[in-house]
Amino acid sequence: MEEEKIKKLLTCEKEEEAMKLRALENRLEKFQVKYHEAEKINLNYLKLKSHLQQESVTYGKQIESLEEENQKHREKLDNMQVMNNNAQLAKEATKAELQQLQREMSKKENERKKIIARLRHKGEELKSQAEKAEKNVQKTITQPDDLDFDTQQVRPEITEEEENNIFPYEKAFRRISEATGCTDMQDEKYQHFEKLKQENEEVLLELKKEKELRIQQFEDMKYSEEAKLSSDMKMLEKSEHQLQIQQQSRDAAAERLAGLKKTLSSIKVQLGNLAEKLQHINLPEDKSIKVHPDSDQFVLELLTECELKIQILQEDPEGKDLKMKRDELFAKVENKSENPENQTQELGKETDF
Repeated sequence: MEEEKIKKLLTCEKEEEAMKLRALENRLEKFQVKYHEAEKINLNYLKLKSHLQQESVTYGKQIESLEEENQKHREKLDNMQVMNNNAQLAKEATKAELQQLQREMSKKENERKKIIARLRHKGEELKSQAEKAEKNVQKTITQPDDLDFDTQQVRPEITEEEENNIFPYEKAFRRISEATGCTDMQDEKYQHFEKLKQENEEVLLELKKEKELRIQQFEDMKYSEEAKLSSDMKMLEKSEHQLQIQQQSRDAAAERLAGLKKTLSSIKVQLGNLAEKLQHINLPEDKSIKVHPDSDQFVLELLTECELKIQILQEDPEGKDLKMKRDELFAKVENKSENPENQTQELGKETDF
């Protein structure tokens, strides 16, 4: 009976020890799984830390350079807009000046036409006066002959006393005709009219030359203004093209800046999740984060803190010496367990980090 009791006690002890062994093996498997997961996480975050450290060296400079480039693009955009406005104003001023010149030329042309018409009218009047004077002269020249013919016809009826009275008058008229010279007067009038005609022709020639000069000046000015307007239009098109290029460059820089900010934000979120999972692990005060969360160095500080906590987790997952515990468990497994690998596989399926 006693032997049976002893056997039962031994059996109970063996079962208890087997249960304890299984529990320890389960804990060991969990610790091993956690250890391997921690090593993987540590490796990933070491890579991430290295990448972030490399980017942190140039991140600030990249942001500054992008902001400077963006500012330069804005300044160029403002300058292009000013140039565009100036070109538009120059175009409007050129158009107004050209219209003013056209109005002046039209006004001068009308004045020249009026002067020519007035001179023509004056020439016609002078010509008419000359013709009338010539007729009067001819009439004056032919009048003595008529008087002689009439005298001859009526002479038989004139008495001697009347003839004696008329003779002095005829003699005086001949003397006056010889003294004044009707033929010379006609020549002087003809020369005077020729001189007026020549002066009018000279005035017309000068007016014609002036008209041609004004037309040439107008054409030259018109072509120069058109060339200037064409140059301003080309300059305006070039400025608009450069403006589009600068706007595209500015938009590309803004997209790059937004991408960098988005990447940094996602890294902050991931590190925040990791920090929440590791918040039960305490660090010394001198290694805690002392940077403001909005600072660019906060990500690196948080990454360093997570790395230290992972190292602590690797060294002591639950506040105990993992190496000693693992040695004890391996010794018991060698003595009392025949096939621990199956248990390890089963525990591995049930383990959740």
